[in-house]
Amino acid sequence: MRAASLCLVAALSAAGQDQGQKIDKIFENFSGKSPGCAVGVSQNGKTVFARSYGLADLEHEVPLSVDSPFYMASVSKQFTAMSVLLLAEDGKIQLGDSIRKTIPELPEYAGRITLYHLLTHSSGVRDYLTLGAMAGLPPDSVFTDRGALRLISRQSALNFEPGSEFLYSNSGYVLLSLVVKQVAGKSLDEFAREKIFGPLGMKSTRFQHDHSSLVPGKALGYEQRNGAWHVSNSMLDVVGDGGLYSTVSDMMRWVANFDDPKVGAKALGTMRTAAKLSTGKEINYGMGLVPGRYHGLATVQHGGGLGGYRTQVLWFPEQRFSVVSLCNNGSANPADLANKVAEVYLSSQMTAPQTTGGSNPAPGVTLSAEELQAKVGVYRQDERGYLEIVERGGKLYPRGAPLALVPIDKEHFTSIGAPEGWEMSFDSRNPAGSLELRQPGDPVVRFERVSPVTLSDGERQAFAGDFESRELPGADYRILADARGLSLEAGDRPTVRLESGGTDRWRAGGQELVFHRDSAGKIDGFFLNAGRVRKIQFRRM
Repeated sequence: MRAASLCLVAALSAAGQDQGQKIDKIFENFSGKSPGCAVGVSQNGKTVFARSYGLADLEHEVPLSVDSPFYMASVSKQFTAMSVLLLAEDGKIQLGDSIRKTIPELPEYAGRITLYHLLTHSSGVRDYLTLGAMAGLPPDSVFTDRGALRLISRQSALNFEPGSEFLYSNSGYVLLSLVVKQVAGKSLDEFAREKIFGPLGMKSTRFQHDHSSLVPGKALGYEQRNGAWHVSNSMLDVVGDGGLYSTVSDMMRWVANFDDPKVGAKALGTMRTAAKLSTGKEINYGMGLVPGRYHGLATVQHGGGLGGYRTQVLWFPEQRFSVVSLCNNGSANPADLANKVAEVYLSSQMTAPQTTGGSNPAPGVTLSAEELQAKVGVYRQDERGYLEIVERGGKLYPRGAPLALVPIDKEHFTSIGAPEGWEMSFDSRNPAGSLELRQPGDPVVRFERVSPVTLSDGERQAFAGDFESRELPGADYRILADARGLSLEAGDRPTVRLESGGTDRWRAGGQELVFHRDSAGKIDGFFLNAGRVRKIQFRRM
């Protein structure tokens, strides 16, 4: 009997070694003297694997460990959401409360925004980080609670009517952190330490309300610029949307709480459930957690990224299995890394193909050069903005994406690593050109091909001038016209060339300028759109 037990232990040990070698292979590009990653795996509430790769501090060659604190970025939101829900369980707030009940200095239109809207990104509040970038603030600007609240309060309108749409906004979770502070009478960090971190034994986890205060053993964030590594840490003094520091060791305690809740059992059930819009339609978001599927298995996850930090928490509730992937390397994709680690353990239970998104490409599908070029171009959708399809080496790519589109047939495509059910479809029957994007949990989004406009010299000069916005203090935009076209100067940022997005529409990077004219047909201003911010009004100076 004893011999049989020893054989079983040996077999399990060998299996564990094999899994460890596979995980080492997944993270091989993050080993050595470069910033890297730490990863932890939990099964049935127990840590079954934890290892680190690369350095926490390049200058002093300090190696990463599973006890190195990382800036968690948007993974912080799940702790903010739980804090708010715990206050609601104690009867101190209700999710249907207006945000102005707690923060009355917000504009009157905010009276229609509830805590539920903020938790589910359906509030319409413009994203303060995007607003800061549009105002010309550098990426390392220090945002304080007061500064963020002032910027949010300057906005004359919302992106949309509260409850009518989903649009991710960091502003909502900053406001929720202020709700906790006001209602609980203590900072979010103090509240979370008392109600969450302390009871779970997360001794190295904290919300950092002052970016300059020390975090013992912190892994520094790094990004590559011009082939060299540069330190890129958080400079934010606001929390709620981010601001959390934690370690793989501590996060193993957090994900163990998913399977056997010691803290917030009811709250976790609410957080992982798809939220609903005012129409009753479900959205692909809960409260700080995102329900979904991966290769046929139900998942709950959330990632984060800021500066040189990239983070991911992935939970398979039915398998009682979790992966935490934390990186201080700005080029890392922790979601993809966590998925690959999950495949090491759960591949036998996964039913979808493990090399593509949710659709299964037919073998041998090829497109001619003419068929590829017919799909190349710029496409636009009112809420989503622009999507440009380019051709490289006989393959189609969304501009800015490293992975090619994989043909299912000659009109339908998926992509390696895409979520299950992700598909891009082109409509060859439409002479103008269009495509449809399908993503899990979202309605089908239709993009129409853009016909670029060519302007005469006189028409270009009509756009030139200086413009300002009351909603973005200090944001003076200048439109320049020359023989090559139009350019944009915004504060101290480099001048960028504008590309046509159709009649009176111009785009640069992720921004869109939609010009409007007075009764005489003269351009008197424009609306500025930038992803998480819509229709900022600029008027000619």
